[in-house]
Amino acid sequence: MYRNKILFDPLYWQYLFVPWPLYLDLNPCAYACAYCWSNLDGKKQELDLQVLKKQLDFIGSDWEIGEGIAAFLLEKKYPVCFSPTSDPFAPSNEEAFLRVLELLEEVNLPRTYETRGGRLAAQTLLAEPLTAISIALTTDRPDIAQKYEPKAPCLEERLELAQALKRQGHFVEIGLNPLVPAWWRDINGLLERLSKMGLTHLLIQDLNLNLRQRQAFPFQDDEFLTYAMKQSKPDWQEIWAVKERAWKLGFYVDPLYGSNYAQWPDHYFGEYFRMVDTWVPTMQEFFFLLARQQKELGKPIYYSAADFTAWADLGFDFNSPSFGNYLGGWSRELGRSGKGIWAQTFSEVHRQLFAIYNSKTPFWAEETSLLCQASAPLFDDQGAPILCFDCLAPRRDFTELDEATPFRGRENPMEE
Repeated sequence: MYRNKILFDPLYWQYLFVPWPLYLDLNPCAYACAYCWSNLDGKKQELDLQVLKKQLDFIGSDWEIGEGIAAFLLEKKYPVCFSPTSDPFAPSNEEAFLRVLELLEEVNLPRTYETRGGRLAAQTLLAEPLTAISIALTTDRPDIAQKYEPKAPCLEERLELAQALKRQGHFVEIGLNPLVPAWWRDINGLLERLSKMGLTHLLIQDLNLNLRQRQAFPFQDDEFLTYAMKQSKPDWQEIWAVKERAWKLGFYVDPLYGSNYAQWPDHYFGEYFRMVDTWVPTMQEFFFLLARQQKELGKPIYYSAADFTAWADLGFDFNSPSFGNYLGGWSRELGRSGKGIWAQTFSEVHRQLFAIYNSKTPFWAEETSLLCQASAPLFDDQGAPILCFDCLAPRRDFTELDEATPFRGRENPMEE
């Protein structure tokens, strides 16, 4: 265990997956869900309002090189997420969260939320400006809830919160995270109920733990501990069936696959972006854009790391070794190349993440292949492969250059 000060930090490990680039950790979560990697990592934090106030001084100031990525994002008033590491409405966080929220309201810093609900959740969130709120649902079985998340709000409380927030106009995402089919008696019934409630966005994630988290898991003889350690889930067909059922009911499902990118009128976070003044690149939007261009042009779309960097530009015109933290989630796989894991700019981050043959980075998808000419893969002048997206013929390793057309890009992402 270790202790550290709570800071506004870049959400490094969710870069290109969510459009809120900052988060704030809080106290250890009192819900104590047995599968929660943050609790299993044994972190201890301390809230120091003076430290946070000093960070918030960057808002409205002239940012200078050397002050860091978090300072740049705060100065530009990008949203802060509460919190992928500790529920803001858990009893252990109520007091701390309200004190921090008061600080953010003073400087008008946007917020997003990940939660399972709690005593103050409804009254707080219903008073917030329209924003993105993700609510996790885990099981409809009382025995499973009692064992793995005994202190968290029950399923009905979470559904009631989700419905109230959706009626108010918030972007509400339902997270089946983790989705373990055996933890549900009637998952199809849940999907139908969510659809009738007007909820349209669904995040589906497997139950996964690393070796360190396995050692801290409270039930060492538990069958689901073995399940969580398997990279390929034995019930993957059941998980896939849940996704297919959700697609048929009209849900936006994250992650997406195949022609589903092209069938919707908007990308996954389109509704959220219409509520806010900031834009952050996500693969959900980029793949949607590629699918739409393919539909218009009639060919697969190829693109380079430079093409993506131009599209995803947030104005980070400085170098910092901290950019290497955006590669942390893929360090083991990318390290197999022998080139080392480092980045001083977003351009270098993207170039390394283009190595989809080493790891399932954000640029990996069943629709993505390597662009080739005469069966030889093509690379840019920095050695990164040129990728090709084909949502109509997925699961290809290679696409020939004469079969595809280049990415057109766009000038202003907020206009799409």
